Amino acid sequence: MSGISALQQLAQRREAIAEKLILDLPIPHWEAPNPEIHVLYKPVDHTLVRKNAVAVEKAKGDKATAEMNHTADLLIGSCTGIYALVDGERYSLNPDEPEGDLTTFDDDLARNLGMEGAPARAILRKLFINDGDVLAHSRQLVEWSGYSDQDLDEGLSGE
Repeated sequence: MSGISALQQLAQRREAIAEKLILDLPIPHWEAPNPEIHVLYKPVDHTLVRKNAVAVEKAKGDKATAEMNHTADLLIGSCTGIYALVDGERYSLNPDEPEGDLTTFDDDLARNLGMEGAPARAILRKLFINDGDVLAHSRQLVEWSGYSDQDLDEGLSGE
């Protein structure tokens, strides 16, 4: 393919690149002898970052709880799939179809965690062992999405 024809197909090339932009992060502490659990993320949508920042800023009462809730929302909104890695093979966390489609923070994962009907935030908090691990995933995701600490501080404060 010549350079000129490559330029004429930018829209298709951009879509192909965007489809491959997936961050695969293992959840800390889920390792052998347990199944290794990974979450797949797409890049963070700035609208979600801004919406969550405003909500935390306006939160009444416990800011730490508001921050954790909105950090969870950021991860949930960017999640494209969750899987277990067992003997080098990917498996769904859907207890009925381990070879089926990947779960997200959904009812299938909730059933597997023994918390059927739980909201996505509660499912995420149950899957991650501690709050630090949730925050670490969030930081890795936003940095991978192209945000620096300064971008986040300015974007989140509306400056």
